[in-house]
Amino acid sequence: MTSAICNAGLVAFLLVSLAVGLRLLLLWRKTHGLPELMIGAGFLVGGAFGFIPEHLVIAGAIQAPWDGPILAVAELAIRATAVLCAVFTWRVFQPESGWARNLTLGIGAALALAYVAHPGPWATAETPLAWQASILTALVRSGAFAWAAVEALREGMMARRRARLGLVSPATARRFLLWGFAMIGPSCMSAVPLLTRWLLQPDPGPDLFWAGLQSFLGLMGALAMAAAFLLPERAKEERTVEVS
Repeated sequence: MTSAICNAGLVAFLLVSLAVGLRLLLLWRKTHGLPELMIGAGFLVGGAFGFIPEHLVIAGAIQAPWDGPILAVAELAIRATAVLCAVFTWRVFQPESGWARNLTLGIGAALALAYVAHPGPWATAETPLAWQASILTALVRSGAFAWAAVEALREGMMARRRARLGLVSPATARRFLLWGFAMIGPSCMSAVPLLTRWLLQPDPGPDLFWAGLQSFLGLMGALAMAAAFLLPERAKEERTVEVS
């Protein structure tokens, strides 16, 4: 029962991510817009080809000789989600900025380097090099999502001021803010397992507080993302834009 409660937030985030990813890819077929493609592909790939197979391998549902190759593909998909999120943040919020382009390239390069050193989750790290690669992966992934959160929240606050002047709709400002809150979830979720191992050394073991915290972050991210992309109000606004 306790395990189910602690995993509820992670499952909720996974399901919402898959739904949002599929919805945005279907929207991309109409608009051919880069933002829809980056976020849609990122969350769909990260969930369907990353999170699900990774946890099936860790749970023992997938065993040798397929566990190694499947885990390597899953970890590649999980890292791809962070890279696609960084590309989205760069192109949407800082398209003319050289530092944003360089930061995006740096995120991709760092994750690629860490993947070559250890193409697996941190829980399977058995050597100092693999552990260092896991630390780098967690920090860079968290940084990519944190950057997305900061840019979206900043844009949302500015949009709220413009909405008071009638320059943009309140719904636009609200979606920016919701996206920012949604990205706080995966940013912190990437760091929680690492904090668990650091703070509870030498034997982390199962810890209800950290598992519950990760679940809470997943639930917060899921609710914010669903409010931004899946509510009927959102679908109504998309139809209005298409008609106009």
